[in-house]
Amino acid sequence: MTPAATIPYGPHPEQVADLWLPEGEGPHPGVVLVHGGCWRAKYGRDLEDRVAADLAGRGLAVWNVEYRRLDCDGEWPVPLDDVVAAATALPQEIDAARVALAGHSAGGHLALLAANHVPVRGVLAQAPVCDLPLAAQLGACAGAVERLLEHGAPSPIDEPPGVDVLLVHGDADAHVSVELSRAYARGGHAVYVELVGCGHMEHLDPESDAGQLAGNWLERLLA
Repeated sequence: MTPAATIPYGPHPEQVADLWLPEGEGPHPGVVLVHGGCWRAKYGRDLEDRVAADLAGRGLAVWNVEYRRLDCDGEWPVPLDDVVAAATALPQEIDAARVALAGHSAGGHLALLAANHVPVRGVLAQAPVCDLPLAAQLGACAGAVERLLEHGAPSPIDEPPGVDVLLVHGDADAHVSVELSRAYARGGHAVYVELVGCGHMEHLDPESDAGQLAGNWLERLLA
């Protein structure tokens, strides 16, 4: 399966999103997908291609968003501004009343924050960088987190969205410490699932336990 179209939502070359469509006539319930990669330019939305294809196979339209990252005109708050802009420029094939945000790693940080600015039913946050000061302390995304903090980027732990949140993290994550999600979960602002033996990249594998959990939750949320 491949995207039905790649559509700009702004004038910058990075302001595009891939539209993945399920079978049948729309508009369809949709997922705004936000990839991770430490907000770095070398990582792009293709990280989420397998996830997007799986969700489309489940009957969900997917808006797989690219955004300006550090090192490609993406100093804070540009990444968040782009995600919000993309989530408010949904194509007509997506039912705007049945939309969720989903983000992995740095994308989880952006998805959680964006939910305070756009109407969505809920947020799936997979191994999110949800506490920037703690991430800096623990060495996650070294250098990138510090740059965000220098420019005043907020942490979702301080600005939790007022919608349903499923927070999923693996206890064997060597890239983004599970301690970040444990700290967020203690605030009571999310349903938290900690997966034993799960690392960081399993969330991008739709056949993994993490991938199945995510897909099933989004299906139920948007039914």
